[in-house]
Amino acid sequence: MGLTRDIAQFAIGASGDEVSKQARAVMALSIMDWFSVAIAGKDEPVTRIVFQFIQKEGGAAQSSILGSSTKYPARAAAFANGVASHALDYDDTHFAYVGHPSAVIVSATLALAESRKCTGQKFLDAALIGAESACLIGTWLGRGHYQAGFHQTATAGCLGATLACARLLEFDMKKAQHALGIASTRTAGLKSQFGTMGKPYNAGAAAANAVESVLLAEHGFTSAGNALECEQGFSATHAGEEHQLGNFTERFRNNCLFESVQHKFHSCCHGIHASLEALAQIMEEHRVSHEEIKRVSVSVNPRWMKVCDIKQPKTGLQAKFSYRFALAMLALGIDTAAPASFVDEICQSMELGEFAGRVQVEPDSEHPDTAATVTIEAHSGSIHDQYYDLENLPDLAVRTRKVRSKAGSLIGETAARQIWNLIQALPHTSIDRFMQDAIASDQAESRVWPRSER
Repeated sequence: MGLTRDIAQFAIGASGDEVSKQARAVMALSIMDWFSVAIAGKDEPVTRIVFQFIQKEGGAAQSSILGSSTKYPARAAAFANGVASHALDYDDTHFAYVGHPSAVIVSATLALAESRKCTGQKFLDAALIGAESACLIGTWLGRGHYQAGFHQTATAGCLGATLACARLLEFDMKKAQHALGIASTRTAGLKSQFGTMGKPYNAGAAAANAVESVLLAEHGFTSAGNALECEQGFSATHAGEEHQLGNFTERFRNNCLFESVQHKFHSCCHGIHASLEALAQIMEEHRVSHEEIKRVSVSVNPRWMKVCDIKQPKTGLQAKFSYRFALAMLALGIDTAAPASFVDEICQSMELGEFAGRVQVEPDSEHPDTAATVTIEAHSGSIHDQYYDLENLPDLAVRTRKVRSKAGSLIGETAARQIWNLIQALPHTSIDRFMQDAIASDQAESRVWPRSER
């Protein structure tokens, strides 16, 4: 059997009994994180443009778009919420395939679940299986796919979201394969869009394409049943490496990939985070101020050099993909956790520009994707270095506290607390009611942090 059949069989056939409590808890965290970044991102220029486009089209009142009391077609809601949740580039990341799973998978599954008035438990199971499937497909495709220029959030993410939606609608094997085949010829997304509105568009389009693929398959639309691995199929045409993964169900039961998803605590590209953490540790532990720093050297995996090494960013969005500027911001005490810090004006700051000139970034193939080494040389001649690896995740209690704290800072403490409580009760709630209450919590909150005007 090929991957298309194997992964479809896993997605529609995996039992809820095989989902560990830890995996369910991590999914709850990612849904909380999704809400916080999507609500915070709903007023971004890219999100407003997409919403205006959807408003003009109109359509069946099926699913909710964050920030609106009007419902829209499920495909449109998945598109808008997918863009909003990735607009700030602050959503969760999985380094197994260097993709943002929740922006695509939660957006698509939630929209379709609401349109079909599914239970919260059914949505949760489908979203988790879809997220795991995205991780597996991304791992199967390998780094060659990413290095060739494909945005895995949009490619593997769309395929995972398609499987989540297929599970939600209780597809049989053949129909799930057809849905994957449709998605395989529909999914797209290029890394060349990083630093532009095209990046969150990739996530939104992927979510919408997943919903479309599944709805077409539901109506009897057919496609290649081995579309991922066949000759001239998705892998062959998209630089796939086709790594062997073994038995998916057994892997999921014993080592759920999605459990190691990373939640962002800096509002910039995740490839920069390890270096930010390392620099922060040096400055705190050795009591070094930015004035004392003569030079900063950063060693990272070579894969990041084409992703987040924009040397002279012109916009706040580009600064999110600049080691030099992000590290300069942290060194000068600018809050890199605040989305409002990454505005166009920072790129014109002479002080930031001067410090950014002291930062040198070098590729080092010995570093994993998740790690960085930062070395600072002080004017006094002292040298300090720090290695930091994001893969060393804190325990669940710490992760929960940090995600909830991030949500409070993004959407307000009251809304964050109310939405967290709704997520805890989600297994016993309908998605329709859940979304009504979540949107009401958002609309009742008075925001205290300034919006970006990028």
